[in-house]
Formats: sequence, structure tokens, C-alpha cells
Amino acid sequence: MEGLDHSNVIQLFHVMETNNYIYLIMEHAGGGQLWDFIQEPDGMQEEEACRLFRQIMQAMQSCHQKGIMHLGLKLENMMMDASGNMKLIDFGLSTRFTAGKKLRKFFGTLLYVAPEIAHGQENKGPLQMSGALVSSSMLCSQGDGHLQQAAIGR
Repeated sequence: MEGLDHSNVIQLFHVMETNNYIYLIMEHAGGGQLWDFIQEPDGMQEEEACRLFRQIMQAMQSCHQKGIMHLGLKLENMMMDASGNMKLIDFGLSTRFTAGKKLRKFFGTLLYVAPEIAHGQENKGPLQMSGALVSSSMLCSQGDGHLQQAAIGR
């Protein structure tokens, strides 16, 4: 994370390790989860959803350019800062990758992964499915499980 320097990626300032704990000193994004900004039952206004989704994709592009795949792209891992901008957080599932090589293991949250990954098939990465579910949730306010079931045809 230390090399990820992007305005929409939470910044890691310092890591301290003791015998019992590891402390991460990070940027504060106290505006709440992106999920909290989605108004029931209609979702976000399209203009605001587009602005925030653009920030999400720019953050992901920056990670991918540095060979890092987040693998946990979901509304719960997107915080808002005091200025109303999105910050991507929680790189606990992230992994390094090589462009053009397919992932062979299951990573991520089941409700956000592409069906082929959930079924153990190779995939270039979960971004397309999770990105579609995030944008749909922002616009439709339907909740993650409903969208995933619709996406896989249940």
C-alpha cells in the first residue's frame, strides 16, 4: 500500500510493529461508507453516482498500473472524505498480478465476484462484475444480494 499514491486511495502513512501488534497509521476518511450515501428506495442521483464511480475506476486503474488488484471492491470498502470524495480502503485481500495472466484462485466477497470465479473457473479478474454491482447499487439501491442473484440468473 505504501506505493499507492492516488487521491481516491486511502493513504498509508506509517507502519509500526510491536511484539504483539501491527499498527497502521492511515489517512482519516470520516465521511462514512459510500453505502450510507445511497438513498432508499431510488438510489443516488445519476450525476453524483457517475462522479463517484469515475473516482472508483480511477483508483482501481492506479492500483492496476502498479500491479495491485484490490479483490475486495464493494461499497463497504469505499469511504467518503470530508470533501465528499471517495476513498478506496481495505487492501487485506489485495494481491500482486501480472498483466495478461489469469487468476486461478478464488478471492473476494462471494456476492461481488463473477459467477465463473465462484465456480472455480479462470478469470482475468473480478473488476467487471464487482464494478457493475457497485454502480448498480449506487443507482438502484437494491442491495448486494438482490443484484448478485439477478446477475447469475437466480
